[in-house]
Amino acid sequence: MLGGVALVACQPALAQQLNEPQTPISAPDAPMPASEDQIGFAADTLEYNSETEMVTASGNVQLLREGNRLRADKVVWDRNSGKVEAQGNVSVTDPDGNVAYGDRFDVTDSLKDGAVDNMLLVLQSGGRLAAVKGTRTNGVYTLERAAYTGCSVEDSDGCPKEPTWQINAVRVVYDPTRERVTYRNANIELFGLPLIPLPGFSHPVGDNGGSGLLVPNLRYDRNNGFEVALPYYFKLAPNRD
Repeated sequence: MLGGVALVACQPALAQQLNEPQTPISAPDAPMPASEDQIGFAADTLEYNSETEMVTASGNVQLLREGNRLRADKVVWDRNSGKVEAQGNVSVTDPDGNVAYGDRFDVTDSLKDGAVDNMLLVLQSGGRLAAVKGTRTNGVYTLERAAYTGCSVEDSDGCPKEPTWQINAVRVVYDPTRERVTYRNANIELFGLPLIPLPGFSHPVGDNGGSGLLVPNLRYDRNNGFEVALPYYFKLAPNRD
C-alpha cells in the first residue's frame, strides 16, 4: 500500500522497444487492478525511500488506473502530495483511446489530470493535435498554441512529412464526452500559408458531437487550382443526420 493506494505489481524480465511511430514503449501490460483504489503497475526496477516517501520506478514503466494507462522510461511518485512525474518517451492513454505523448508529464496519482509541455495528442476518432502546452482536467484536454490536422503525417515509405493542411489556434479544447473540438482565434493553413481565419470554430468528432462544421477538405487540382470544401454535419435525430 503506497500513499493510501494499493499497487498490483509484476516484474517483467525483458522489455522491447517498438519502432512504430507514437508507440515508444512495448512493456508487458500491467495487471488489471481489482478496484478503483488500486494501481496496476509494471517496471524493471522499483526503489522506495521511506524518509522522503518517494517511489521511483525505472525501465518500461506502466501505471494503470480507472482505464487510464501511463507508459514511461521513469516515474517518480511523491506519496505525500500524490504527484506523479513521468519522464522519457511518455504516453498516456485515456479510457476513450486518445493517446497523449511527451517527454515529461506531471500527473496526479489518479492519472486523470495532468500537464505536459510539447504535447502530441492522437485522437482515437482520427486526427492529431500538437501543442506547446497541454493539460487534461476531468477528462477534458486544453491545448495552448496548438495545431490540428487530419492529414497523414507519414509518406508511403513510413517517413515523416509535413501535413498538407492544418488548423492553428491560440487555444484548442477537446471534450471526449461531448465529442467536440473547439478552437479560439484559429486559421486554416495550407502548405504553410494561412488562408481562412476562424475566430470561433468548433466541429464534432463523433456521433454525439452534435451539428456543426466538419474539418475542412483541402486539395490541389491541376485544372481548378486550390479547392476548399467546408462540410457541415446536421443531426436531425439520434438515428438520422
